[in-house]
Amino acid sequence: MNSVFANCCSPLPGDKIIGIIHPAQGIVIHAIGCSILNQYTDYPERWISLSWEGNKGDLYIGKMRILLLNHPGALAQVTTCIYEMDCNISYIKVIGRKMDLIEMIFDIEVKGVHQFNTILTAIKKLQSVHSIERFINQNKNTLHHFYL
Repeated sequence: MNSVFANCCSPLPGDKIIGIIHPAQGIVIHAIGCSILNQYTDYPERWISLSWEGNKGDLYIGKMRILLLNHPGALAQVTTCIYEMDCNISYIKVIGRKMDLIEMIFDIEVKGVHQFNTILTAIKKLQSVHSIERFINQNKNTLHHFYL
């Protein structure tokens, strides 16, 4: 049976995980605590206990949401920090913008949750960063999340 990582929670090695059997996709792997799992509480036969296996060199996608101050060099500071942590950016999207702030989603390739959290901590210290968090897409409107 095929397995895929859920886009809603993007689990990383080090996260506790669970599998949900999905007829069209095979086993969909979620992080424990993902709110999407609430949709399957009435279907315990579809749940599968899982643990991480794989090669130490495997890369996974970690998603972060950053609220960045809108000034020259701000994006360069973030991308340089990610580069200096020996990671690759696979996707960037601007999801909200005001005069002085820009809200962005970054997908970065990491080996696991420990490396991802180390990168979040390093980026959080940058002067251009207003706030940063791991991005969990719960199928809600994420625009202007930080502005509320």
